[in-house]
Amino acid sequence: MRIAICDDDPKQIQLTSQYVRNWSRDREVTVEICEFNNAESFLFQWSTTISFDMAFLDIQMGSMSGMELAEKIRKIDDQLIIVFITGLKEHILHGYEVRALHYLLKPIKSIDCYKCLEQAYEIITKHRTDTFLIPVEGQIRRFNYNELYYFEVFSHYVSVQTRKGIFSYKKKISDLAEELPKEIFVRCHRSYIINLQYVKTIEKKLVTMDNGNSVPISSDRWRVVNHAFLRYHMK
Repeated sequence: MRIAICDDDPKQIQLTSQYVRNWSRDREVTVEICEFNNAESFLFQWSTTISFDMAFLDIQMGSMSGMELAEKIRKIDDQLIIVFITGLKEHILHGYEVRALHYLLKPIKSIDCYKCLEQAYEIITKHRTDTFLIPVEGQIRRFNYNELYYFEVFSHYVSVQTRKGIFSYKKKISDLAEELPKEIFVRCHRSYIINLQYVKTIEKKLVTMDNGNSVPISSDRWRVVNHAFLRYHMK
């Protein structure tokens, strides 16, 4: 699990981190903790290089509150598990708007933090089969299948069009095709694999995706793509 802790109080960061490490040791779950002392630094790292499974967000921070940060997160990522840390009970009702898993009231107790971590771990484990791992700048980033538009392969490198940008890494298309679930992804060309969820139209030589991009389709793959598209949407 990769967990972010965003709080402008160093002592609170230290305490939450310690609770997470203790839980990780007791449950024998590998956890990577990333600490941020303001919302802006979290946003920069999260949007450019790092993805997270879970985030502890302090509501009352400097120029950007934890609630404002959560709203920005939800515009891009509807899967990140959010837990708010607050000293005021009146903030709790607002959490429903960003689908927060829980609130921890200060001073937070280890038992309450553990309960959040257990719930989050159960959710993450259940949905892990719906994700795809992509190496990005020396790190492994996890994407949900519904974040992937299509894959393009050239010179043994894969270029992935995602909702968070374009990422490239070394991979053979034959190996890639074996890794992806065939009920969601189909190879439409010797150099392309598309996500059927985002297919807008299928023509004789072209597939148009929901993001506006066009992908070539081989004449010998047209029937296969059509059948796969119909199966996916009839399901």
